[in-house]
Amino acid sequence: MGFAAGDPRADVAALVAALDEQVGNVVDGVRARRGWENTVLWFMGDNGPEPGTGAASWPLRGAKRTLFEGGGREPSFVYAPGRVAPGASSAPVHVIDVAPTLLGLAGSAVPRGVDGVDARPGWRARAEDAATPRTLVLAYDAVNGCGAAVRGRFKYVLNAACGSLSPDYAGWEGDERAPFDACATRECLFDLERDPEERAAVAAAHPGALDALRAALLAAEAASVPSLVEITPGDDRAAPDRHGGSWVSWLD
Repeated sequence: MGFAAGDPRADVAALVAALDEQVGNVVDGVRARRGWENTVLWFMGDNGPEPGTGAASWPLRGAKRTLFEGGGREPSFVYAPGRVAPGASSAPVHVIDVAPTLLGLAGSAVPRGVDGVDARPGWRARAEDAATPRTLVLAYDAVNGCGAAVRGRFKYVLNAACGSLSPDYAGWEGDERAPFDACATRECLFDLERDPEERAAVAAAHPGALDALRAALLAAEAASVPSLVEITPGDDRAAPDRHGGSWVSWLD
């Protein structure tokens, strides 16, 4: 299918074609140097689309810099014949899991203080499977008092508007719009298994899940990033209490 000149979809299609070519160049270069048999190719996105660029996360709600699924749920694949078996999984993996997983693939131990978990046991598991190493996914902004926590089928969202580029919920009307407006300034709970588009808040029906995920988010915020202290003992220049509750580069 072709796109007319000026259609933003044409720009997206061009970007995808360019990315495909660039990844192909990397693969061809590694193969030419006879290193492909010892290479792991892990492809992933880092966030949802930037609003106003012609890209969209439809049917997921939200975009880049939002707490909704359209802001952070991204496809990923790993190609490593002989090391990773073919298959698909919906088990969650966080970007901080990349380093421990690659170390595991290389047969190395994960050094003390490195965040994340080895994701390999979950690559053939369902998201709700007990074998899934990543049991909790967190995103929080201690400065603005907002965040999200996902465990199993449920997702907790606190003050969604603080992470959004725009409070506009275009495309959602009447009763469908209400859950998003409510989440803009308070907490909401969604059932991602039944409602991945985050249309209907279900906190009233699942108070236990709401309480548990709220506690998980608050605990993570309070703990901040203890592994950074372990990596740089005695150096507190990046400590949250010096920078409004957020970790920053110590050079700042």
